[in-house]
Amino acid sequence: MGAPSSLDDARRAAAELGAAVGLGVERVALDRCADRTAAADVLARGALPRFASSAMDGWAVRAADLAGAGAGRPVVLRATGESAAGHPSAATVAAGTAMRISTGARIPDGADAVVRIEETAPAGDDVAVAVDVAPGRDVRRAGEDVAAGAVVVRAGERLGPGHVALLAGLGVVAVDVRARPRAVVVITGDEVVPLGRAGAGPVPVGRTPDGAGPSDPGAGRASPPGPVDHELPDGRLHDVGGPALAALLTAAGADVVAVRHVGDDLAATTAALADVDADLVLTCGGMSVGEHDHVRRALADLGADERVSGLALQPGRPTWLGALPGPAGARPVLALPGNPGAALTVAALLAVPLLRAMTGREPAGPLRARLQAATHGDARRVRALRVALGEDEHGGRTAVVLDGQQPHRLASMPATHAYALIPAADGDLPAGSVVEVVPVPGGARA
Repeated sequence: MGAPSSLDDARRAAAELGAAVGLGVERVALDRCADRTAAADVLARGALPRFASSAMDGWAVRAADLAGAGAGRPVVLRATGESAAGHPSAATVAAGTAMRISTGARIPDGADAVVRIEETAPAGDDVAVAVDVAPGRDVRRAGEDVAAGAVVVRAGERLGPGHVALLAGLGVVAVDVRARPRAVVVITGDEVVPLGRAGAGPVPVGRTPDGAGPSDPGAGRASPPGPVDHELPDGRLHDVGGPALAALLTAAGADVVAVRHVGDDLAATTAALADVDADLVLTCGGMSVGEHDHVRRALADLGADERVSGLALQPGRPTWLGALPGPAGARPVLALPGNPGAALTVAALLAVPLLRAMTGREPAGPLRARLQAATHGDARRVRALRVALGEDEHGGRTAVVLDGQQPHRLASMPATHAYALIPAADGDLPAGSVVEVVPVPGGARA
């Protein structure tokens, strides 16, 4: 293995590989398009609001009729019906008249202002107004929010509740979006046991591993959240990478169609990679140089196009990035270290921008935070540290480095909001230094 690639070079390579994948387009109902990526610009076919309406309960009037009105000088207007929300009036507000109106109701023809109900008084069957109002007062103008023909969604935007609200207001019922990238995760290693296959049987729901139940003397102790495998054969480990990487990819917008497991065998590893039918492949494990590590060799035997072989990052040096040939085009492959902490770190740094490019989204702008304590640098590589984000007294973003940074340790992961990128440098980076932070997709602060 030659000199490792810089993180910046690897990120560029990931974006290039993602952009080269041609995903299809599908039309989905508006209420199902959240978290999807718009495939084309969406134009407003009409204005928003569609018509001029009242912002208050009161009376629709002609402002000119109230010129000079004030306390002690009321103007009496003849009442001429009502415009209610959903029930507009066909009548016209003529000179010297007023029409009762409710919030959201269409402004009747002839009226150009609204007098609030509390600013009026009954005058027999008519209404007395003691305020002088300007044209447009308390009137929501047609098209003041969105003009007809305006671009309301740009191609490549990730759709959220705000987009859905705007599109619903414009009467859009379906949106053309990019197909979700289909991803497969391949976990390697004889020591890794898929969840549910430990052979010891699940613990009953609501009972602790030692058998204490809700009615037992030991019921005050914490129970597992559901069935768990609490025993493993000697030397084996629960699979962490499979479910964790699937969760990260799903949060980043992919459709994880399979998590596969293969042992430390070259033929099995090669067969598993050759048989993948997906837009993106992530592997976890088998990336070192030992006699039981076969992923790199399997990729070479399959004619993979190598872009990155080794990464100047801690954790994450044994990382490979490239593409496998296929009948439908090249399929990006990100081969990750076996330690779950390292695998998730590299996936957040490289798989996420790859997926963004694959779906036509613009690269995410860098986020920065101020370190709350001095942090040691490494002259040879960037350090990616798990951090919790917060705010200082001025509203600036802060980053607190969490305990338990070793790539095999899991306890700090639920509290990890982002990875802080510590530039390659000798010595300590002092407290208060501003560094880039990369959010964890679906993480605690996402």
